[in-house]
Amino acid sequence: MQIRYSHITDRTQSITEIFGNTIRIGRNSRNDLILDNPFVAEFAAIVRKEVNGWQVQSLGLNGLNIGEVQVIGDRTYLLESNDVIRIFPFDIYLDIPKETEISQKEILFQKNQKMSEFLSKVHSLLLDELNKSGYSNLVGETAGHSETNIKFYSKVEQYIEDIANNICNIQDDSNIELSNHLAGHGLHEVLVAQLSDDKKELWEEHPWETQIKRHRTFEDELLACIRHFFVQMKLDECRNNEDKQEKADLLFWDVWDKFVQKMSKRRSFFNYIAICHLKRSLMNILFGYGPLEDLLRLPSVTEIMVINSDKIFVEKKGRIENSGQRFISDEVTVNIIHRIAASVHRHIDKSTPLADARLKDGSRVNAIIDPLALSGPCLTIRKFSRQRLLVEDLVQKGSLSRAAAEFLRASVLCRKNIIISGGTGSGKTTLLNCLSDFIPSNERIITIEDTAELQLNKEHVVRLETKDANTEGTGAYTIRDLVKNALRMRPDRIVVGECRGAEALDMLQAMNTGHDGSLTTIHANTAEDVILRLEVLVQIAADIPVASIHRQIVSAVDLIVQIKRMKNGRRCVSQISELIGYDSHSKTVEIRDLYLIADETNDDTPLVPTGNLPSYMGTLVERNYLQLSAFYL
Repeated sequence: MQIRYSHITDRTQSITEIFGNTIRIGRNSRNDLILDNPFVAEFAAIVRKEVNGWQVQSLGLNGLNIGEVQVIGDRTYLLESNDVIRIFPFDIYLDIPKETEISQKEILFQKNQKMSEFLSKVHSLLLDELNKSGYSNLVGETAGHSETNIKFYSKVEQYIEDIANNICNIQDDSNIELSNHLAGHGLHEVLVAQLSDDKKELWEEHPWETQIKRHRTFEDELLACIRHFFVQMKLDECRNNEDKQEKADLLFWDVWDKFVQKMSKRRSFFNYIAICHLKRSLMNILFGYGPLEDLLRLPSVTEIMVINSDKIFVEKKGRIENSGQRFISDEVTVNIIHRIAASVHRHIDKSTPLADARLKDGSRVNAIIDPLALSGPCLTIRKFSRQRLLVEDLVQKGSLSRAAAEFLRASVLCRKNIIISGGTGSGKTTLLNCLSDFIPSNERIITIEDTAELQLNKEHVVRLETKDANTEGTGAYTIRDLVKNALRMRPDRIVVGECRGAEALDMLQAMNTGHDGSLTTIHANTAEDVILRLEVLVQIAADIPVASIHRQIVSAVDLIVQIKRMKNGRRCVSQISELIGYDSHSKTVEIRDLYLIADETNDDTPLVPTGNLPSYMGTLVERNYLQLSAFYL
């Protein structure tokens, strides 16, 4: 069943898929739907499928509400498809499916469970074999195409094949369903590789993949199958690879089931694909990132969120859903987290259970393990987009109106200091990248980030990144250190990936001391909240009166661009405001909205001009950066 839920103060919905006839809801990590809020009981409610339909039972002392009906004690309530369950402070929407939909998803879920159990069994036997042979010390450390590595990969591959065929009997008639399902995943990963924007040859992303033995006849048949799936799913009718991937995810298993029935006599071919997928999956666990490999390759996935070894969620088009992938154990998850951290010279263990890192493709990683992560090792990956978006792309996607885009372009050319504000995952960094395109090529830009992810398409860019302390607790360099140092590097513009600490004071001073045209982002919900947020951040750095901070902000910041993620997942600019002065009577910063989405409850409401002109409109027109008429397009 698909479940959507949101905090009553935030219309952004999270989406999760939960299988089975019993769904437990509450704050405790053992629940199926975890609502992490102190107002929610450890075990707040349970939803069950009964003969007469789905029923919800309250378990918490405060009960729950279905519309005007309060369900308390051990009372139950028979749910209808449009009912909203309120467990304060959350609203929960159950997309109650039809019986046929339940059975199809349940069957796929059960097959995935059996496949995971099989992978876990082979993995355990493989580790035993490597221990006996004295190769266990090479696991996770081997990389590259050296002769020693190639021999080791070949040895591992042979072990996997022997275990699968001779010990686990994968080719026996009793395992036909399992073998076919493994083959389905193998075919799906080849399809994903072809739909990705990566131009590398198939099977050549990692050195251990190139060593997997390939049967030329079966490989030719595999490519013919891919062409067949393209035709059956009508992927050529899609506009781009992202649309193709979305359609393939939706239709693949239906087409696969029909394909298996039609090709039931091609058992040797299915076994070949199954064994290749098994080898690749286990070698990814030993040397790579396990089930994350395929998710990282999917162009439609923008974020990966590992809750624990059993639950891996992804974000697609702004919506969060269960990927159906899983790690085979918490130990494997922790090993892969260590591997990711070590690849960028970061360290994570029980004494330092938090780490930020960056994958080779630029994707940003945050990891947290025991004792801080109670439900299991947790990993969050903000994927690095292979395709760099331009402002024109934002306009076409409806994230920004053309008139607002022209105005922002003119403001950047006019060297106005701009703060981009929004929540987590709202698209602040993407918009910052797009606005940087308007900076003239002859200007020197210094970028400063915690984890480098900006993709400035400029020649004269100096990129700076923070550094954590070493094991002795020394050698750390913060955003604030780098901002101070950037002032000595003769910058024309300073671009700070995010202001979230004492560096806000240094950033404001830089904007006030000849570094006009600087850009940064900040976490806040509205333009007014940006002022409040800056107050707090500046006071972290120094004990300065609020009035002085306000005057500093007004003097430094010209524009605030607010970006939001709407409830349908669409990211869009919702407000562009100018700071016009400080009111000494009300002791507040005066803000004038230039563009605004009037009704944020409606996903389709456009960003429109308010009728107010910026105070520097005359300069924009005089320098021919913007036509007055264009401001209202």
